Amino acid sequence: MTRNSNVTFKENFHNIMREDIFHLPKLRSEKDYYSDVKCLFEGYQNKVRLILDEDEATEIPDICTGILDSINAYNDGLPHRSYIHFKKCMDILNKGRNRLVLFQKSNLISRYSGNQNDPLHLYRVRAIEENRTYQRTEIFHTPYHLREKVATCRYSISGFPSLYMGTALALCVEESIQKSDRLFIGSKFQMNRSTRDNGNINIQVMDLSIKPQDFLKVPGVDGNVFYSQQDGDDLAHMYLYWYPLIAACSFIRKSKNDPFSPEYIIPQLLMQWVREQYVKSSHHEELVGIRYFSCASRKAAELGFNYVFPVSGKSEESLGNHYCSVLANAFELTKPIIIGKDNLDFWQSNMDHSEFNRVNE
Repeated sequence: MTRNSNVTFKENFHNIMREDIFHLPKLRSEKDYYSDVKCLFEGYQNKVRLILDEDEATEIPDICTGILDSINAYNDGLPHRSYIHFKKCMDILNKGRNRLVLFQKSNLISRYSGNQNDPLHLYRVRAIEENRTYQRTEIFHTPYHLREKVATCRYSISGFPSLYMGTALALCVEESIQKSDRLFIGSKFQMNRSTRDNGNINIQVMDLSIKPQDFLKVPGVDGNVFYSQQDGDDLAHMYLYWYPLIAACSFIRKSKNDPFSPEYIIPQLLMQWVREQYVKSSHHEELVGIRYFSCASRKAAELGFNYVFPVSGKSEESLGNHYCSVLANAFELTKPIIIGKDNLDFWQSNMDHSEFNRVNE
């Protein structure tokens, strides 16, 4: 693609978004993760430098280099140095008009939704060993005193509990069946948006759920579209900056049975940065999560969105101090039911008509 003064920025942007090589989530090649990311970034930089001004065309390579340096330092056994490189990337991404907005809980509903007061409804599924009645605590995050059971996940390190949920039951099941062929329990969650009722918790979400191919969709024609051809140049411009980070977080895990997943290096560094930037430095109760498209498979990526909320480290006394008080106040959920992998409409309807309550009820 060569620069053409007769072609608008928007047209050039959509030409880049149309290229299959940039579509997400990404499949790994036979090379290592670092090499796959480097190859993707080289092709991306060659395209974007043709449509950005000189200063901008310099900043995006700096972002790409910082991400690659982070991966390299991590592979060298230097996680602290890896995070230093990553923070430099975020310094570029977190300034000016390209700064990614954190959505307040009152703004989490799609802009195309008619009712901004609707609660955010999410689903959660987990594998079980026994066919019995389960309590709400058993589908909540892994309790603090069982940290040793927490495996590494895309946005959370081993030993650190987090609450993962999805916008559709089908998405949660699709992700879970890749990990287990056992029975499952499921619950529907509801975010308590009112600070008056949730203990004055400020809930925000970083949105990384935009895929390049989403910009090619049309609202009302292609289903539940959050970002599309109808959006202005500002969003497209911002996305050019954020694409390298979103892409580095969105590689499908190559070997799901191995204990280490290099595809998780950058998303885990991002969650560390989010917690340090918005939670640890705040004098108020803060709950900052990340919304992202599933990277379990390309099929799962089209079924909805995932949300992840890390624990705060604070404990809820009514729950034996084993669970996060911030998450316990921020969400209500239905009592878990045992579900099958088939007839998901039936199971989702069952949850949709069940009563919400606090996790300690």
